[in-house]
Amino acid sequence: MERRELNVEIRGNSGKAESRKLRNENKVPAVFYGPRMEKPVLLTVASADIAKVMVGSGNSLLTLRSKGNQSVDGKTALLKDEQFHPLTQKVLHVDLYEVRMDRKIKVDIRVALTGKAKGTADGGIVQQIVRELAVRCLPDQIPDKIEVDVSPLAIGDSIHISDVKLPPGIEVVGTINYTIAAVVMPEEEVVAAPTPAEVAAAAAAVPGAVPAEGAVPAEGAAPAAPGAAAAPGKDAKAPVAGKDAKAPTAKDAKAPAGGKEAGKAAGEVKKK
Repeated sequence: MERRELNVEIRGNSGKAESRKLRNENKVPAVFYGPRMEKPVLLTVASADIAKVMVGSGNSLLTLRSKGNQSVDGKTALLKDEQFHPLTQKVLHVDLYEVRMDRKIKVDIRVALTGKAKGTADGGIVQQIVRELAVRCLPDQIPDKIEVDVSPLAIGDSIHISDVKLPPGIEVVGTINYTIAAVVMPEEEVVAAPTPAEVAAAAAAVPGAVPAEGAVPAEGAAPAAPGAAAAPGKDAKAPVAGKDAKAPTAKDAKAPAGGKEAGKAAGEVKKK
């Protein structure tokens, strides 16, 4: 297990104003606590120093160094929690937990899948269900990661926590035999058939296209032009020339008035 040193300073004041002042000076507020401590100790850590110890594994053991303070100097701690700015991702605050080398502690260890599952050759996809394991072990036995081999998995197979071989001295917290990883088939995309309204809308977008039989005009489609003749229906009959055609006769024709009738009309106009 890797050990790193972290320089810290004791701070007497707390509160938002003090924390803001420290951050403006490129320092990070911290708190140091543990089961053997009567009360937490307020610390200050340089931003550059805390960034160095956060690189790599988050479970590195830290040896605290504080000039002129024997209550903190030389103590072993674990980086328990960090707070980040939501936009800049700068470290705003850290919690340091005191550990004893002869007592087991609970930590979260990263799960790393290794190998190529044989089910992927048949189109399967490896799904990692769990990415961290909660384990309990001595501080100097904390591993950087727990490797899980998925090579034997075919489609439909899975690996549970009981199938994972853990390093010596490490025990999983809890009794549930949950799934770590599985190989599954990808879901097929179902393409729905177009509705009559969609067919009509597509036909209306093409000049001169005739909608399919039974298609419903799309909402908002332009109405037919004024005076346009409707298409003949299924039962419509065309006019027949010849025998059934009826020509106008002389009897039905009405000639313009003349002679006696014309004179009578002229006289009436003169009297008026």
